[in-house]
Amino acid sequence: MTQTEKSRISSRQTFLWKYVFPAVAMASLLFGMYIGWEVEFTSTAMISIYVSTGIFIAIYLYFFSSLKKVWIDDRYLYVSNFKEEEQIPLTQIDRISEMKIFNPRRITIHLKRPANFGRKIVFLGYHQQWLLFGTHPAITLIEKKLEKLNA
Repeated sequence: MTQTEKSRISSRQTFLWKYVFPAVAMASLLFGMYIGWEVEFTSTAMISIYVSTGIFIAIYLYFFSSLKKVWIDDRYLYVSNFKEEEQIPLTQIDRISEMKIFNPRRITIHLKRPANFGRKIVFLGYHQQWLLFGTHPAITLIEKKLEKLNA
């Protein structure tokens, strides 16, 4: 058996989206709360800051907290959460979905059985200009590799 080269299918900006942008946004919201206390904003203004912070936390947890780095070769997905890496056989893929209204694309690989990171592998697809509502090339690549394995 020959070793095939791994190709990165997740965005190189995953670290920024998972850790940096949320940290900056949360720091800004906390700074807004601090300013609100110091300047003695009205209760309506403070409530809006609290609600904004709650909405931000919910959005972060849904969209960004589960992001992974993903590579692929002819037989496996290599998935990392920045601390540990797991090798998942392509044959374990049940289906693939993507959120087309988000850029970079949020792609979810649904597995037949849970792996160490769970039953879903969520990652941001690498940047692809002028994609609009078409299918992300990373999904096409995974599907071609699956067809090749099943042939």
